[in-house]
This record gives sequence, C-alpha cells and structure tokens, in this order.
Amino acid sequence: MTVFIPLLFVIDQCGRYNIETPDITFDQTLYVKAVEVATKVSLDVVIRLGGFHTAVNILGSLCHFMRSSGLEEVQSDFWT
Repeated sequence: MTVFIPLLFVIDQCGRYNIETPDITFDQTLYVKAVEVATKVSLDVVIRLGGFHTAVNILGSLCHFMRSSGLEEVQSDFWT
C-alpha cells in the first residue's frame, strides 16, 4: 500500500498536465516493490532505478565480467 499511493498520485498529476505515461524513479529498496505493484495492477507507468544504484550495479557487473583486471580493487575502494 505504501508504494501504491505515490504511484496513483503521480499518475493523477500527470493526467492533469496531459502527460501520457508517467516516469518515476525509486531507490533500490522500493524499486522491486514498485515494479511488482505496477505490474500486478497493470498501471501505465515507467519505473526506473535511481541513478546511484544503477551506476553501482553497472560497476558490479563490469567487475564480474572483468575479473582479475583490477576493477575489484576500484569497487572495494569505492565502498570504504
């Protein structure tokens, strides 16, 4: 219910300004739940993962695919 109400609010506000499909950004903790809720109720909305979490996930993927290249050290230095 916590994620559903903001989704409905944004959809309502976008309707007032003739925006066809709302675009909403959530942090990682709420992103999965927001996608689940929007899918279950068939809401016409685009849900995006916040920029910081997207960058960290991309860096983690790069580190995984480029093992032993030194990127692991860059990522570990980033978190400390």
